[in-house]
Amino acid sequence: MENKISLQSVVPIRLEPSEKVEIITQLLFGETFLVLETFQNWIRIKMEYDNYEGWISENMCHEFKKPLSKRDKICIRKEYQLISKNGSIQRLSPGSELPNYDYKTATFQVDEISFQLKEKIPPKNQVIDIASTARYFLNTPYLWGGRSIWGIDCSGLVQLVFKINDIKLPRDTYEQVKVGENVSFISEIKEGDLAFFENKEGEIIHVGICLKNNQIIHAHGSVRIDVLDHNGIYNLENSEYSHKLRVIRRPYTTNTTP
Repeated sequence: MENKISLQSVVPIRLEPSEKVEIITQLLFGETFLVLETFQNWIRIKMEYDNYEGWISENMCHEFKKPLSKRDKICIRKEYQLISKNGSIQRLSPGSELPNYDYKTATFQVDEISFQLKEKIPPKNQVIDIASTARYFLNTPYLWGGRSIWGIDCSGLVQLVFKINDIKLPRDTYEQVKVGENVSFISEIKEGDLAFFENKEGEIIHVGICLKNNQIIHAHGSVRIDVLDHNGIYNLENSEYSHKLRVIRRPYTTNTTP
C-alpha cells in the first residue's frame, strides 16, 4: 500500500468511484492516507487519522517519500493562506496539517515542494478550548460529508473541533457516542460535553457540543448556537424543538478537560 498526502485544500471522499455518488467525508491539506486499490482514474483510500475509507480522484493526491509522524506535523487552529511562487493564494481550513513547519520562517516542505504561509503561526498553545474552537465555525454552511470551514456536517464539526485540540474522535455520530462516559443529568453538563439526539426509531442521528448557560453549538442548516434542555434542542427562532435528546457523553479524560 502506498503512502500519500493531500496537498489540496479539500478533497471529497466518495462512497463509490463516481462523481455522481455522495460525499461521505473529506481530506484536508496535509492529511495522509493509504491507497487500498485503484479503479480507472479513482483510488480507494484509508485515512490515517481515523481509518475512514472511500474513493477519491487519483489526481488529488501526492506521493511522499519520507513517512511523517504526528510529531512532524502541526494542526492549524484557524484559516491560513499559502502563497505560491506565482503569488496566487491557497486557503487552508482549520484542522489542516502542516509537515515540518518552521515557526521562524512560516515555511514547510513536502519532499521537494516548498510552501510559504502568508502569516506566521504562533507557537502551539497546549490549553484545550473546545468552545472557542467550535465558535470559529459559526455560520459555516451544512454539507453532508463536509469537514471544513467551507461546509461541514454535525459529526464532522465535532471531530474537527476536537482534532484541533489534540483529542482524537471517530468520524461518525454512531461511533462518537461510544467514546467517553455518560453524563447523567443536564445540571452536570460541562462545556465540551457532547449531546446526542435520536429520531423516531430511536437511532442516533445528530450530535452537538455543549456550551455554558444551557447552550449547544451544532451543524443544522449551518453551524449555530441553540438552547439545550432535557427534551432536546430548542430553536428560539422557530419556537420549537428540532432534535430529541438521547444521551450526554464526556469524550475526554480528566487530565484533558477544557
